[in-house]
Amino acid sequence: MPQLVISSEDDLFNALDRLLGEQEHEFPIEGWEVSFVGWPKLEITIRGEDFNGGIPTRIMPALLDMQRKVDEAYARLVDGEVRRLSKDERRKTELIVRVESGSSIFSSELAPALNTIAQAIGKMNGTEMLISVLSIAAISGGVLAFKYYLNNRKEEKELDIKVALSSEETRRLEVVERAIEQSNEIVREQSNAQAKAFDSLLNRLDPADTIVADGQTLIDGETGRRLARATRRETIESRLDGEFIILTVDSGGIRGGFKLHVRKVDDGLELTVNVPEGTLAEEQIATLQQGEWGKRPLLMKLNTRKRGEVIVDSTLVETGLVRAKEADATDVPPFVRRADDDFEQ
Repeated sequence: MPQLVISSEDDLFNALDRLLGEQEHEFPIEGWEVSFVGWPKLEITIRGEDFNGGIPTRIMPALLDMQRKVDEAYARLVDGEVRRLSKDERRKTELIVRVESGSSIFSSELAPALNTIAQAIGKMNGTEMLISVLSIAAISGGVLAFKYYLNNRKEEKELDIKVALSSEETRRLEVVERAIEQSNEIVREQSNAQAKAFDSLLNRLDPADTIVADGQTLIDGETGRRLARATRRETIESRLDGEFIILTVDSGGIRGGFKLHVRKVDDGLELTVNVPEGTLAEEQIATLQQGEWGKRPLLMKLNTRKRGEVIVDSTLVETGLVRAKEADATDVPPFVRRADDDFEQ
């Protein structure tokens, strides 16, 4: 059986790029076995006066919380829900703490757990399984996982905190965002859980402590506590109705349903729309297919969740898709028109 071997961050993002990109259909999925070799590995170093040959008790609850989140990732992907792991399973997900002079290193070898997950999952199709497992690896292992958390927290809480990112890291964080957006609820739950675990760690730092990874200081204790304690902006539920052009349909995006990538006709807004199983009747599915194939505008009614002015989630309302009224091509803004578009009903 051919294998997709992930032994580095480069391997991971090359695979995610191909899965999420325009050449997705060329990616070898069915019949391939995914294996992780020596990666991912979550490893961060905390330096401070209290870390000289030991671990202060104030840090222990945060470490236990981080361990729980790793265990939850395993359980969610294997069984679809959180449960208590067996003794053998806990060995595969165990955080290892190394104490050195002036610092403590916290690391977790996630490859064994992810290998077991990849072999155990039977509820997802090939594409969804790959994106889910690789997304969990991206948000749980390596320095980039912690940088993703820091960058995401500073943006959603609108804090002026600098997170040093190379151009390649910036590009990869965008890939992580796309992967989470196109993954199932299990991955999104794990992303939120991982962020809360990092929140717990930052909240227990002293101002003079620093977190270091790969020889680079990522954040100091004072800034970290500001980041973790800042009030998160409230998410507001609202409606968004209008005419949309369907750009793509992702049948593997959510378990029991699918996702639409759409563009709003009147203002060019692009977003991803969840369509849970049972939302559309057969005639509506036919309308959706015709709209996608002909790039014809369709009237959609969406429930959305917004944080500030940013839409963070949108779901099609039940019976919320109908054929748009007859429209002449000249009424459609140029950014949604093509020379071969036909808007006749």
